[in-house]
Amino acid sequence: MGLRTKILGITGAILFVPVGAHCESDVQPSREARAGAAALGASHFGDRLPSLTRGVLLTFASDHELRPEFTSAGGHFSISPHSGDWSSGLASAISSDGYLLTAAHVVKRFNWIVGWMDGKLEMKAATVVAKRAYGPIGAEFAVLRVAASIGTPLTILRRPGVSGEIYILAPDRVGGAQIQCLAGAAIGYSEPIGGSECIILYTNLPTWNGDSGGPVLSSTGELIGVNVGWKKSGLSKDVRTVCCPNPTMVESIISKDRVTRTSPNQHLSTTEQAKSGDGEASGQR
Repeated sequence: MGLRTKILGITGAILFVPVGAHCESDVQPSREARAGAAALGASHFGDRLPSLTRGVLLTFASDHELRPEFTSAGGHFSISPHSGDWSSGLASAISSDGYLLTAAHVVKRFNWIVGWMDGKLEMKAATVVAKRAYGPIGAEFAVLRVAASIGTPLTILRRPGVSGEIYILAPDRVGGAQIQCLAGAAIGYSEPIGGSECIILYTNLPTWNGDSGGPVLSSTGELIGVNVGWKKSGLSKDVRTVCCPNPTMVESIISKDRVTRTSPNQHLSTTEQAKSGDGEASGQR
């Protein structure tokens, strides 16, 4: 079941209002818990936080081709979906030439990215470069590409630590107008999955529905993974999962795509990829 959304005007950040339910969690942390975690995150990163949040973008996706209406003026934007089942989440810019990392379950056949691109607020169609989903719940991620320059991408560590403090960039409230940083801790981890393609961190991050795909950071501000949601079996309902893909594999996916884009007859639009099944644009979980 996707997250049906209405996108409203904002200043300098992303605003989205869930009006449906998402499968990732049925246990929502309190506003007080979020506020306390945000205070810790803001204190930890201080003046670095504004530059980190510029690397966070909104994902807006559907299984049909109809482009949503988008307007932008004076630092504000609005999006109006026409119809159908939409999903909304977050993505992290991981290169200046438009590559993004997100959770696989927020990606559909037709994807749009909204945020600061080419120096202004824009909405652009996104191509699904790779989509991975493994057996264990929480072991999923996707790499997207938009034709845009992103000035402040996040960086990826070789491997995350498996314990200690971590942080997630997410909206300040459901329907919130600013991206904030929430503090939490890694409280467990999985064995390597998919031939060492990723590991799962189990955390106590106070995430809400709509935070899927949000960037999870180390204490030094480097991207270590993407928020997936609630571990549905075997652990407390307060435990959230974070997928940490192997950075070398992600870099390889991007490098191969860059080569493909420069090859003759290989440049397909998002719509053409989705219809043809080229690459992994129409992959399923």
